[in-house]
Amino acid sequence: MKMYLDVHFTQNKQVKSLGAKWDPDHKKWYVPDGVDNTLFIRWQQKKPKSQMVGMEDVVRLNYGSGEELMKLKPNLYPSNDKHSAYKAERDFIAESLYNDRFWLAVPFSDIAEAKRMGFRWDPERKQWWGTESHVTGYNKGSPEDALIEKWLNPG
Repeated sequence: MKMYLDVHFTQNKQVKSLGAKWDPDHKKWYVPDGVDNTLFIRWQQKKPKSQMVGMEDVVRLNYGSGEELMKLKPNLYPSNDKHSAYKAERDFIAESLYNDRFWLAVPFSDIAEAKRMGFRWDPERKQWWGTESHVTGYNKGSPEDALIEKWLNPG
């Protein structure tokens, strides 16, 4: 199933460079199968609120409530109140999102290639990163695979 995007015409080149395709029948850009749709989050079509699922819902479904998360790290959340439970939930979401990243040592000469391949720059950490699908999405022995190997294991 195609995931259609809401793309302003000034951003056509950007979504095309990330791998999106144009559907002339619907006159919309879409993410083809095999392309990481997380690269297109900012252009995903808005769903009605009734269909939206937030990270909080995903965390509660998979890991339980904030109260249950507090029990995993009692030294961080000593008080057993709603504020601490909320903070535990928020911290867990932030940590989960951050830990799903593969950090890369991309030399300046390879920056254009890293961008083309869909890797992103983290300004706080001042380092390039990608998700598992970025890192494992290329055929073994391909030029892209060799670059990723170099960036993951510098030196």
